[in-house]
Amino acid sequence: MRAAKNLAALLSATVVMAGNLASVAHADERLTPMDKQFVTMVAQGNIAEIKTSQLALKKSSNRKVRMIATMLIQQHGKSQQDLKSVARLHLVSLPADTDPKHKAEYRALTRLSGVGFDKAYMRGQVRDHNATVALFNKELAGGNETHVLSFAAKYLPDIQNHTGMIHNVASNLGIPVAAPMKTAEMSKMAPMSAQ
Repeated sequence: MRAAKNLAALLSATVVMAGNLASVAHADERLTPMDKQFVTMVAQGNIAEIKTSQLALKKSSNRKVRMIATMLIQQHGKSQQDLKSVARLHLVSLPADTDPKHKAEYRALTRLSGVGFDKAYMRGQVRDHNATVALFNKELAGGNETHVLSFAAKYLPDIQNHTGMIHNVASNLGIPVAAPMKTAEMSKMAPMSAQ
């Protein structure tokens, strides 16, 4: 009798596991190449923002630049943790580092100091946040997977808020700021290869 109960429990657990695996496999099928590219680009962007902002806290003495850096470390760290949860759901590996362009920009920032550093850091923040707003809008307009779309909808207002604050600080440093790219402009950009 005990053997029959154990066999029934084992069969039941196997059915539940198979169901969970099928649902994960089905969820992965809904993740389009656009969704995967979005997840990759956001992960690389988060890493870049955190690294350059940590550098800003070491190198900048400008109170407003340091305030932006602190905010970005906190917000992009939270975003990265939530993105890891979305990636795990779909068996997607997130990149461990940022893309080559942001690595080169980081290296350039390490060689600067004072006002030169502040201006270069803030110029990068203006450019990156304008592009990020467009990237999130593009995903919301054409993405497919529910969890990825929910992530984009959750974080877009924060990114728009950061962008406004960044524009304000950059303007005070004499850096010209342009409005975030429109979705149509973003679609003309060459896609970043998923790494």
